[in-house]
Amino acid sequence: MNNPTDSTSHDEHCRVNRLCIEATSAASASISHEIMNILAIINESAGLLEDLSLMAAPDEGIPAERITTTAAAIMKQVSRANQIMKWFNKLAHCGDAPRARTDIAGTIQLVVALANRQAAMKKLSVSTGDLSTAEIESDLLCLVSLLYMVLRRLYETVGTEGEISIAAKPEGSDITVSFTAHHRNEQVNLNSFPNHREKTLAAHLKANFSHNGEALQLTLPPTLPQD
Repeated sequence: MNNPTDSTSHDEHCRVNRLCIEATSAASASISHEIMNILAIINESAGLLEDLSLMAAPDEGIPAERITTTAAAIMKQVSRANQIMKWFNKLAHCGDAPRARTDIAGTIQLVVALANRQAAMKKLSVSTGDLSTAEIESDLLCLVSLLYMVLRRLYETVGTEGEISIAAKPEGSDITVSFTAHHRNEQVNLNSFPNHREKTLAAHLKANFSHNGEALQLTLPPTLPQD
């Protein structure tokens, strides 16, 4: 006879895995859109270079400043694509092991970078100035997925031209990540957080959500306990 506890644990792991797939798929889709935009700009710049070469008479040179400007535009987009792919590579390696050591500051910065396109579309200001460099040992893929979900939903909650601040600091042996949001100088109520999906991932990480005034807080243990 099957142990009901084993069945429940299996179902929970399936739900966690499904939510992680949804989060990383959304991040991957966003990154692919950014790369497509970069390629479109590079293609346009390459077309301009071709036009300049066709316009040049045999005894006349092409204006140097036009060549320099176009080349600089291409180099800027290549640099932008390179940085995006570095973040994408970090995301891809989050699932290399069931648990891994990570500094919380780097993890938050990764998530902010992955959601950069959505922030730009809504003209949001995202501040990560006060971040602890403390390390934790956790399920990195699940942690990134949870933070990404929270951040994306914050963007929808705050609205256009809002401001979001993210901080992380030690609380005893734990690490507390705090989110605050403002819109037109008014603090945004975050009582709708966490939802069921966010609670599911937090439970897997043995983490807890709470509210401190208008701030949403996520408290993470220094080490994820063994199942």
